[in-house]
Order: sequence, then C-alpha cells, then structure tokens
Amino acid sequence: MYDGGGVKVTAFVNDHGPFVVPSYGYKIEYDDHSVVLCGDTRYYAEVVRQSTGVDVLVHCVTVIPNELLQKFPAYKAIYEHLASLEDAGRVFAEARPKLAVHSHIGLNGDATQYDLVARTRKVYDGPLQVGRDLMTIEITGKPTVSMPK
Repeated sequence: MYDGGGVKVTAFVNDHGPFVVPSYGYKIEYDDHSVVLCGDTRYYAEVVRQSTGVDVLVHCVTVIPNELLQKFPAYKAIYEHLASLEDAGRVFAEARPKLAVHSHIGLNGDATQYDLVARTRKVYDGPLQVGRDLMTIEITGKPTVSMPK
C-alpha cells in the first residue's frame, strides 16, 4: 500500500489463472474519489469487493471467436485467464461503479464496439464505456469521458 500526499493506492490479489501468481489489481483513492484498475483477471470476488461503489472501474476483457477457440488450444488458454465480456459485466453489475470501462480488449476478431456493449448489456445495465487509447476520464461528480481527436 502507498499512502502519501492525499493519494492512497492499495494493491489487491486478482485471479489471472493458476500459472500467474501473484497477480494484482489496484485501487486508487484521492479526494473522496476512487478508481479500480482490475489488472489482468477473470471474474473474481475480490475485484467486486474492492470496486463496490467506486467512481470508475476499469476491467480487462478478451473476445475470442469460437472458431479460434476450437482450432487453437493456445487461444483457449488465453480465454481461461482473462474475463469475457459477460464476466466483466457481472463484476460491473455486482460492484455498481459510477462508470464501468472495458480495457485491454484482447483478440476481438470482427467484434465492433457495439458488439462489445451488446454482450455486456446482457448482464449489466449501468454506465459503460469501451476504452480507447488516449481516452480521458474526468472524475468530478459524475465521471465524464473525452475521446482523442
């Protein structure tokens, strides 16, 4: 844990599979605001616990088309160590952050941003953003997102 200058950073264990131990996520708190970066993980109760009620929860996801999962065992191994869209949606639904963000979107094949959102919406109905490089999130009350031009 780091605690200084009004900033508190707490590392917590996540679940990135049995061969990547330890693996961590991080909760960052400052001025009555909080952000969780879940790290590489699949669904894990500790991520939910650390994320409950935060301003922003950034969660990794992987999207691997079924044909690749069936054809290549290596893809199956990757898929078993990272959250699916539905797994991340379940974390979002249980933690209820003010803003949920998908990040580290692995191997999405032909999936569009709308596909990612639609699959997540099967289990989560709250504020949701698909992360993009250089995206900015401002946390002053309700989190707002700005996209690079």
